[in-house]
Amino acid sequence: MIKFSLLITTLFIFNSSYSQVQTEKEIKDLLCHKWKADSIETSGQRIPVPPGIEETFLDLKTDGALISGDLVTLQKGKWHYDHKRTTLTIEKESDDVLKYELIKITENELTLKFTIQEEMSITIVMKRVD
Repeated sequence: MIKFSLLITTLFIFNSSYSQVQTEKEIKDLLCHKWKADSIETSGQRIPVPPGIEETFLDLKTDGALISGDLVTLQKGKWHYDHKRTTLTIEKESDDVLKYELIKITENELTLKFTIQEEMSITIVMKRVD
C-alpha cells in the first residue's frame, strides 16, 4: 500500500509540473523588459558571449516597440510574439526582420534560438537587467 501511495504521489507531482504551461499573456508580460546577452549555446556547449557582444541588449516595450543595440549603436523597431509558434519576431527600422524561437522565459532569464543557415543554429541566453 505504501508503494502504491508513493507511486500515485510521484505521478501527481510529475503531471502537475508539466501542466504549468505559460499563457500567451504571461509570456508577453515576462518579455516586456530589458534583456542583456549573457551567454550563447552552440553544439551543446554554453559559453560567455564573445567580446563586443557582451553589451548587446533588447528592450521590449509593452506597446510592441523595441530598442536594441549595444553601447555604440541603438536601433528602434517593433516586436511581436506568436504564441502558437513560440516565435519572437523583431522588425528593426533598418528593415531587418529577425525570427527567434522562444525556448524558455522566466522572471530573470530569456533563452532564444535562431538559425543562421539551414544547418546552423545558435541559442542565446539573456538576463533581465531592469
